[in-house]
Amino acid sequence: DDFYAGGLPEWLWFLIHILAALVGGYYIFNATSTLQKKLRQILSYTVNIFFGVVVYFVIIYSYVLGLGIDSF
Repeated sequence: DDFYAGGLPEWLWFLIHILAALVGGYYIFNATSTLQKKLRQILSYTVNIFFGVVVYFVIIYSYVLGLGIDSF
């Protein structure tokens, strides 16, 4: 009956994602400031963002499917 019984409220769900993206982006860009070559910085950004997105989707899908939200 209560659709949101097993999950977070929607506003909190999106707030956590936005905060995690901002904090992660800060650390990614701050950590590469010591690299001298722009190509290495761009490669580091790309690799970090790719793995961040992969980890993000694994965590999100394990949360959603683990609680049975929008699943069979």
